[in-house]
Amino acid sequence: NPAANKPLHFSMLTFLGRLMGGCVRGGEPLPLYITSDVWKSIVGDTVTVADLEHVDKTLMQSMNIFASLDKQGVTEEVFADCLDANFTTILSDGTEVELIPNGRDVPVTFHNRHWYVELVLQCRLKESAAQLSALVKGFHSVVPPHAVSLLTWQQLEVLVCGKPDFDLEDLKATVRYEGISPTDIRVQYFWQVLSEFSAQEKALFVRFISGRERLPVRLK
Repeated sequence: NPAANKPLHFSMLTFLGRLMGGCVRGGEPLPLYITSDVWKSIVGDTVTVADLEHVDKTLMQSMNIFASLDKQGVTEEVFADCLDANFTTILSDGTEVELIPNGRDVPVTFHNRHWYVELVLQCRLKESAAQLSALVKGFHSVVPPHAVSLLTWQQLEVLVCGKPDFDLEDLKATVRYEGISPTDIRVQYFWQVLSEFSAQEKALFVRFISGRERLPVRLK
């Protein structure tokens, strides 16, 4: 959120980054649901416009439609009659910003609309750069950049948040039985039913027994 620009906000984001780094070092998952641009920034991968799809799907859809109006039969004359826009955009916190100097005075036309779309996407992509930098700084204070530079962003997400799915045999290997035998028919029925669960159902089961939806990468 670009509105989170107070010293306290940056301190909180740095702390969150340290907490995420601690999850990697300690092997305890943290249930975070954050977008790919965050993970990419931590591992040093390039953040692209495609990552905006996970942040603001409606924006991406509208910009794609806007850029391809000619393919939908919209002419220059129709465009001029129906659209009254300038080189400004609205950030995720509701703030209006100019995309170019004096952008409020520059109209969007049929011929410059592609430039407008590119500027909007780049602006939205970089709107929280300062906040993201604070989080990355906190993470790297616990886990140095070189330690994660060879990971994909998906691999880092699993290290921090845990596995979204798990192998039933791995779970079986870590289970301790108290007051019941592994060969008991009730235990056999339990494993049989669990083996038929979908990934979502297994996540709900894990949340029921542990309070979290993902298991650590290394089961203990």
